[in-house]
Amino acid sequence: MSQAHRGARRRPTWVRWVVLAGVALVLVWTGWIVVRGLIARDQLTSAVPVAHELRDTVVGGDEGHVDALVAELKQRAATAASMTHDPVWRVTEFIPWIGPNLTAVRQVTEIVQTLSDTGIDPLISAAASFDPDAFAITDGHIDLAPIIAIQPDVAAANDAMSAAAAQADAIDVDATIGPVRDAVTQLLTLVGEVTGSVDALDRTAHLLPAMLGNDGPRTTLVLIQNNAELRSSGGISGALALVTGDHGAIEFGEQASTRDFPERESSILPLDDATRTLYGEITGKFIQDVNLTPWFDTSAQLAKAMWEERKGGTVDAVVAVDPVLLSYLLDATGPVQVGDIILTSDNAVSILLSETYARYWNPDDQDAFFAAAAQGVFAALTAPDVKPAGIVEALVRGGDERRIRIWNSRPDEQRFVDGTTLSGVQPADNSAGPELGFFLNDGTGAKMNYYTDLKVEVAGGVCRADGIPSYRVTGTFTNNAPADAATSLPGYVTGDGAFGVEPGKVKTLLAAYGPVGGIVQGATLNGEEAFGVGAIDRGRPVFLVQTLLAPGETAVFSVDFNGEAGTRGPLSVAVTPTLNDTETQHRSLVC
Repeated sequence: MSQAHRGARRRPTWVRWVVLAGVALVLVWTGWIVVRGLIARDQLTSAVPVAHELRDTVVGGDEGHVDALVAELKQRAATAASMTHDPVWRVTEFIPWIGPNLTAVRQVTEIVQTLSDTGIDPLISAAASFDPDAFAITDGHIDLAPIIAIQPDVAAANDAMSAAAAQADAIDVDATIGPVRDAVTQLLTLVGEVTGSVDALDRTAHLLPAMLGNDGPRTTLVLIQNNAELRSSGGISGALALVTGDHGAIEFGEQASTRDFPERESSILPLDDATRTLYGEITGKFIQDVNLTPWFDTSAQLAKAMWEERKGGTVDAVVAVDPVLLSYLLDATGPVQVGDIILTSDNAVSILLSETYARYWNPDDQDAFFAAAAQGVFAALTAPDVKPAGIVEALVRGGDERRIRIWNSRPDEQRFVDGTTLSGVQPADNSAGPELGFFLNDGTGAKMNYYTDLKVEVAGGVCRADGIPSYRVTGTFTNNAPADAATSLPGYVTGDGAFGVEPGKVKTLLAAYGPVGGIVQGATLNGEEAFGVGAIDRGRPVFLVQTLLAPGETAVFSVDFNGEAGTRGPLSVAVTPTLNDTETQHRSLVC
């Protein structure tokens, strides 16, 4: 047999060995990844009940078991992280299709380790040293010392949560397969919830002592917005009151009605071009109109200037609330007697926004009743037997529904409000995801919005080849007043035609706001091309139309926007808080 033939026979044997060795390597490599992935999964899965037990133990005050639970949670987090950080795992992350899933799993373990290593200890420390009853008001006073004491721990925990949230934002969920995507999405949701709660606690622990005068007397102007006559931030400022805080002592001071603030000849402060174009110079001339604009920082500064001009003194902060929030607070305080009327959580909205106008035809009597109601609710809130947990729950619910707005004149304090729903200011960019807006302003000059209803839908998607996203916001606004509203409702409610609107009908300005950097692509009103006013308001495209609805009629206003290429994150929408909690729906945009 020739040398050539012998070589030809040996070659297949060599190839087989190479193939077998390659298969073996792949099997070992795959087994290594699978085993370590399963261990990481088991550790993370087992950490969940430990975390729940730790929460229950802390809440129950059983400090003896806390250290052991914290140690176990940290150990499981560390083990899970170590399983996903060896060289084999990291190299495999570069393999198409498989790699992005491994990267996501590794990033999840890093998030859990961040939370366990730097977030748990300060939270445990804060929980151990703080009693929720510290928020209790005794003899008109809140002890600020326990709240101030937890500030360092809560701030440290918030830093850890913020770091975890930043890590979560870096995960490319879209590149993962179903099971991994579902697990990662669940974690991101949980991280978002925990981060939001800790952030809120951090902001409260720093802001509350400041606004209650820890460093000296502070005055807060409270605007009680009337949702029966809508404005962008909720409703006209039907009643106003000054609250003073001095080292935790709270005093309900001077009250006023809008009739104490006659219309000015010119705006009390300069208005920007967008505000004048969309809402008019009246925004700065009449206190009932300062919140025509949805930007509460502008509304607050206008209200502050008007109060100081008419009443004197210095206003340090402005807070806006509405009767719906008051009804939530009455859940915590119980019924409040106002004259011969008993206000409860069930009847407060109907009495304050509707029945009062039928009961008292004289505006002076209406103002007197509203003032007495505000005083009565405040007294109930400061009663010694009120549980702080109930008040906190009401305030959280009101904040989520955008029924509370806060503005501070001091930037170092306002930073604890900025970026939350309490600020009444939409984000300055799209870094946290695009936000749209849908805001209402009454043009009837009456209280007909007690009978109106709003539903809002938003949708987003990428429909263009260049990757520029498209968004749509649709508001469905209905006049649910009785058919005979013109005759069955008091003239003070219908407006009695004083502003040129036929009694029973509702005139409304609807404003749709797009994302920062976007442009209006088109608008329809009841399915036909809409004609209105457009502007750019703080970098956001706006389109505004006017509607006039008879009882039973509905207006459907829809605006399409193009956004900025590369925008990521969840789509959200800011909406005027109405009498009811506005139903908002998110849909996928059909291209």
